Amino acid sequence: MGAFFRRIAEGIRSLGPEDLARLRDMLAELNEMIERRDRGEPVDFEGFMGRYGDLFPDRPASLEELLERMARRMAAFSRLLASLPPEQQAELRELAEQVLRDLDLAFEVDRLAAHLSAMYPELGWSEAAPPGEGEEASPLAATVDVMERLHEYEELERAARQDYPGATIADVDEEAVRRALGEAAALDLRRLKRIERALEEAGVLARRHGRLEVTPLGARKLGERALARVFEHLRRDREGAHEARDPGGVAEPTGATRPWRFGDVGQISVQRTVFNAIVREGPGRAPRLAPEDFELVEAEQRTETATALLLDLSFSMPLRGHFVHAKRMALALHALIEGRYPHDTLYLIGFSDYARRMEPRDLAAPGFERVYGTNMHHAFHLAGRLLAEHPRAARQVIMVTDGEPTAHLEGERSFFSWPPVPRTIELTLAEAVRLARAGVTLNVFMLEGSPGLVRFMERLAQLTAGRVFLMDDRELGAFVVRDYVSRRGR
Repeated sequence: MGAFFRRIAEGIRSLGPEDLARLRDMLAELNEMIERRDRGEPVDFEGFMGRYGDLFPDRPASLEELLERMARRMAAFSRLLASLPPEQQAELRELAEQVLRDLDLAFEVDRLAAHLSAMYPELGWSEAAPPGEGEEASPLAATVDVMERLHEYEELERAARQDYPGATIADVDEEAVRRALGEAAALDLRRLKRIERALEEAGVLARRHGRLEVTPLGARKLGERALARVFEHLRRDREGAHEARDPGGVAEPTGATRPWRFGDVGQISVQRTVFNAIVREGPGRAPRLAPEDFELVEAEQRTETATALLLDLSFSMPLRGHFVHAKRMALALHALIEGRYPHDTLYLIGFSDYARRMEPRDLAAPGFERVYGTNMHHAFHLAGRLLAEHPRAARQVIMVTDGEPTAHLEGERSFFSWPPVPRTIELTLAEAVRLARAGVTLNVFMLEGSPGLVRFMERLAQLTAGRVFLMDDRELGAFVVRDYVSRRGR
């Protein structure tokens, strides 16, 4: 007989009367909870786990989670039993009679099986497990060993996916990984655990609501790394100083002046200009101004820039492989502005079916939204509200997308349609025009060249005098950063 069932048989045979009574009471309470839930009455799952939690080492978070796990395991055993020849089925039934010698315990097990098969009929309780291709059904010992391995693989996959509350990488059993995938995989797991500990100790990762998340410090580090890669890609040294000296205007005076040259526009330094004329004419004579006497006040341009970066988060972005490149660009731009232009403002806005504010750490989070809808209308509207808080700044929108608008707001609800309806196009263009009339520059980066997207962007550029680029997503970060620096330095 296989190792899996040997351990079960030995474990249950070793139970004393008190242990069997506790197991029977647990099953009776569980069946009672199921029936109370079906009647719409409240159940005390926390109290149940407080009394019997030691019997469930995986600690299910809810009654539904516990029942689903038990159903899957009982259904797998039922399928195994149905796949065996009659003599092997009899062998298993004899084992069941031995380990369930308490009639009340057997009754509660049958009662639970009836509940679970009714709740989860899709699990195929009576289906026979298919034999191996070209082979007879496996002997019982080999079959149950396979079932044991499959169960271990299922538990290993669950631990590795980390999609349950309070999951940590420590939950992944190194020995189970070694048995399933080999020594190299176990070594990789050990290294990964060390890396996670080091990142947590460095403040780059932290646990929040039971999940591991990137901290603001971690997002900043990722942004700095992304920016370094961009500059390496550009093959040039650090950009020049942020402050560009230029005469006059609304810039702040430095206290210095310089001679006027033909074509210069700026504020005249009256004191220095008259002084130059007196020196040239000599004492005792009324000064007569000559072109060479004029000097201009030198100033430093410190124009504030406010930018709204609009990132398409719809499902097509990761589906087409654009998502990672777009996030890297956003992190690099955030690091650039935070490090070199601290007086500038950057708003991060993600949009799919709706638009919303984002933080840099949101960009560093893994995964993506399985949401359809490209609601540029809402994104432009939100950008306009945020940029309106900076009336004296040079304001711009940078939008990255791979598709034409397919959603818009009707009141507070999102309306989605594919192909896009005319109203979506009209409302989106109207919101873009409203931005342009408010003095906001629009810069759009298309990552796909579909005819519908190109037609829409051509209209947007015509109506707003904005700039539209069709580009490879691998060049996105370098282009956006270089464009920001060059335009910011003017």
